Amino acid sequence: MSPRWVMWGIGALVGVLTLGFLLGEWAPRRFPSPRGRRALSRMALVTAALGGLIGLGLGGGYLATVGKGQAFVLTLYEPRDVVLPRAPETTVKLVAFPLVLRLDGLAALFLLFVGFFAFALALYSWGWLRDDPRAHWVAGAFNLFVLSMYAVILTYNMFWLLLALELMTLASGHLLLYRSEVDRGEEAQRAGRIAVRTYFIVSHVSMAFLMSGFILLALRTGSPLFTLTPRNTMQDVVRGSLMDHVIFALLLLGLGIRAGMVPFHFWVPIAHPQLPTNTHAMMSAVMLKIPVYLMIRVFVQVYPPRAWWWGGVLLLLAGGTALFNVFYALVSPDLKRALAYHSVENIGIILAGVGLALLFRYEWLTRAYGAEGYETFQTLTALALVAALYHTVNHGVFKTLLFMGTGNIEHLTGTVKLKALSGVLRLSPWTGLTFLVGAMAIVGLPPFNGFISEWLTLQAIFVSGEALSRAGHFIHLVLTVVALLTLGGAFALTALAFVKIAGETLLGPPLRVSSRRTPWSMRVAMGVLALLCVLLGLAPGVLVPVLHRAVYDVGVGTTAVQATRWTLAVSVPLGQPRQEMYSAALSLVPALALILLAVLAGGGVLMLRWRRVWQRGQVWAGGERFDPRRMRYSGTAFSFMAWEILARPTPPSEIPVGPLPEYYRVSRRRVVPEFFNRWYNRLIRFTLDMSERLGNVFQSGDIRLYLMYIFVAFFVVLLATLFLRR
Repeated sequence: MSPRWVMWGIGALVGVLTLGFLLGEWAPRRFPSPRGRRALSRMALVTAALGGLIGLGLGGGYLATVGKGQAFVLTLYEPRDVVLPRAPETTVKLVAFPLVLRLDGLAALFLLFVGFFAFALALYSWGWLRDDPRAHWVAGAFNLFVLSMYAVILTYNMFWLLLALELMTLASGHLLLYRSEVDRGEEAQRAGRIAVRTYFIVSHVSMAFLMSGFILLALRTGSPLFTLTPRNTMQDVVRGSLMDHVIFALLLLGLGIRAGMVPFHFWVPIAHPQLPTNTHAMMSAVMLKIPVYLMIRVFVQVYPPRAWWWGGVLLLLAGGTALFNVFYALVSPDLKRALAYHSVENIGIILAGVGLALLFRYEWLTRAYGAEGYETFQTLTALALVAALYHTVNHGVFKTLLFMGTGNIEHLTGTVKLKALSGVLRLSPWTGLTFLVGAMAIVGLPPFNGFISEWLTLQAIFVSGEALSRAGHFIHLVLTVVALLTLGGAFALTALAFVKIAGETLLGPPLRVSSRRTPWSMRVAMGVLALLCVLLGLAPGVLVPVLHRAVYDVGVGTTAVQATRWTLAVSVPLGQPRQEMYSAALSLVPALALILLAVLAGGGVLMLRWRRVWQRGQVWAGGERFDPRRMRYSGTAFSFMAWEILARPTPPSEIPVGPLPEYYRVSRRRVVPEFFNRWYNRLIRFTLDMSERLGNVFQSGDIRLYLMYIFVAFFVVLLATLFLRR
């Protein structure tokens, strides 16, 4: 692959996805008939699928043909000097921000990531949007959404990156209007308004932090590009200044807010359920990973950590993100909100790998100038990044599968409320089985893909304990132990939550009767993702070389994970004098045996049922006639041991309630408080009260006061002009 082909591919991406956006948004005005709009929505979905295939081709072609350490840097616009007419000796640049694109291993991996799910969701949407009167609108916005994510991945200039992020915010915010447009009920309208306002406020607060951090970073490095300059060499890592820490804090806040990191996770379960279910998967499974990509790009490659606590802070926040969000997923009342919480929980698992990578990278860079053990921490950095990227891909696969299953359930039953769902496995066996595969993958059961990435993350934590104890860093060791405890608790609660979700949703008799059938496109998309969950769990050697290539191109040139046909191994050198090694191997043969055993057991059950070996009798229900629709074990009772500690009596109705839900009802008389939402509601009420008081003071209606404002403003402008002229 040559730079010329890359340019043609990027041009095709922009052209195809822009055409799809125009077909969905503007063309229906000229074709107002339902038949014309349906045709335009089909064409927009075709362009989205083509955009996904082009992204797959760009990323896959680069990884297959370009060697390690090579990157394509394409300058689409270079600012030129302009000579002023009255001052020939003075030159100025028209625009000081060159438009530069960069394609390396990390960008190619995320191009593959976005492209694959864009294609899969376009195929799924072919059936999901079939009877939707707003199909053209959703398909057009989906094209723009995919294009904005491609722009964020390829842009290598801070100014244009901020514009690409803003475009992504506008495209996804446009999709948030879907529920309030389809459902005209008062409750749906209110929820839609709150979701849109919350999302835009959060996104712009994040943009303010990112803009401040990137401006300081550009001043610090001397360039608006994401490149290492002489003013930002590796020797500066051990001499971190206050400015370095301020830049890290600003960028971490900006990216953490967009990723849903605690305590800024509240917007995800508020905003995401208002999306169309097909694009909800793209937002939760893909868009939330864009901040992770930027963290790796900035904090690992461009601006390595200047202090050990950079990685420590991120590690603690990651553990809290995983633990808090999985708990609230356990008590969520509907399926989409629960899956949104689980998306943020998995972001916490990914950020744990990134936090470990920052911690190890600082140790590696500081030891590279004389101290022993730098090879150990270099390998540990690579291991943590491979684990984070592997879970990034895995979460995209099984979370997209779960959201597709949720879309099928909503398509069949018309609801996603957990109390109103039951018997989906009987109502639609294909939906039930594929949803069950996604549930077992997110729980981390072998032989599915979630088990591999969680195993790699735990191995990074285990070996870090040995390496940090040898280095004599007690605080670092405490941080890794805390991360291990929080992630272990999150893994356990995830298993409990999905046993509850799968039990309430899939098992039992159907509570709703539906004559609708799942279209073939939805079945094919879900089947492919279910097979991919198994493939990435049984054959990690397919993905591990690609991840090593991405890690190598961000400056960590070592191999930490060895994947063969049936074995996954981790080896880390622990000491230079005796060449001690930490080794851990995972054999995938027992996973194959589990699959064969499950297939044989399922076949045996079907055979016995076909032959009618057993007879069903009456269920004993304490002397009463058994009613399966009324007498069933609820998910709330099943998870009682987890939420009972934090449960409170039902609050009185006179308590003021803000825009964010402060409680989740778990029984008729008990609720579980959402502490973060309560704090944010108090902050919102305080801000509104203070704004009203200040407004009443400064806008009292007295014309004399307004004339005084004008005089003071004129006087300040006059003084500023005189000062600047002097």
